[in-house]
Amino acid sequence: MESGTSDEGRTDFDPRLEAALAHPLRAKMFAELKIRALDQSELADLLGIQRGEASYHYRVLERLGGIRAADETRAD
Repeated sequence: MESGTSDEGRTDFDPRLEAALAHPLRAKMFAELKIRALDQSELADLLGIQRGEASYHYRVLERLGGIRAADETRAD
């Protein structure tokens, strides 16, 4: 799936992911990643935040299964 998300077609949505998406920045990141695959640096630039902050929130979403790493979704 090119979007970078892994929730499409799932019926077992993890409540921890739902709680993580309550954070406004994570919700914005998730929405952007549904449109296209982006890495942490690209998200930071797009959202106007520090790269460390983007990386932290990206890892939270990734750990909970909300997204896959951009390098896993891009075709080389």
